Amino acid sequence: MRSIKAYRDRALEQLQHMCLRPGMWGDGRGLETLFIHVIGEISWTDEREDVFDQYMADLRERRMFCETGLHGVLRSMLPGVEDLSDELTSIYAELTYRLGYLHLDRVLTSAEWSLLRQWFDQPLTGDLRLNDIKQQFGEPSFYTRGSWYQVHCYAGPDPADGWLCFDYGNITRSWSDESGGHFEWVYGDNYILRDRRRTAGKRDAMIELTPFGRETTG
Repeated sequence: MRSIKAYRDRALEQLQHMCLRPGMWGDGRGLETLFIHVIGEISWTDEREDVFDQYMADLRERRMFCETGLHGVLRSMLPGVEDLSDELTSIYAELTYRLGYLHLDRVLTSAEWSLLRQWFDQPLTGDLRLNDIKQQFGEPSFYTRGSWYQVHCYAGPDPADGWLCFDYGNITRSWSDESGGHFEWVYGDNYILRDRRRTAGKRDAMIELTPFGRETTG
């Protein structure tokens, strides 16, 4: 029989993979149930289930977790988005990071974090693309891989501050030739920003839509 350490190591490996490639593990409520189970199991083996329980209680206090879970809250806020797996994952990944179970590609310095927070406090006045955000704030701390949409998250020096996230949507451009109409998906740096989002704070102040977001999420 394998040891509890072997079980924990396997669960940690699974959790890492879920955070990076959530689309391979499910979507919607099924994915959320799996996140809660795996994080809960690791916390239990570490005798830290009370810490995890407190994080979940915090989500409920902020009205970010209801009878239909976090996924239900996100669905009510972004009804026109077909798949919310990446947005859902970003919040559970941030919780995983606070527990010390997730390594980030980058953590912003105090000065970089202050600049980004100031920008979040200013109203959005127009549409932006992924490359615009990266040029201004650099590479994200965390992002999901291999997804239809893109969610990029930035973390500061204090894990208690939560993450500041950018949710990007996909668009098509069309053209016609001798054989008829064609459509091509726009990828990479041409992703359009749909909204910017905070993982900390109250539900009502969580998401701010861009003009593109207001057109596509209703």
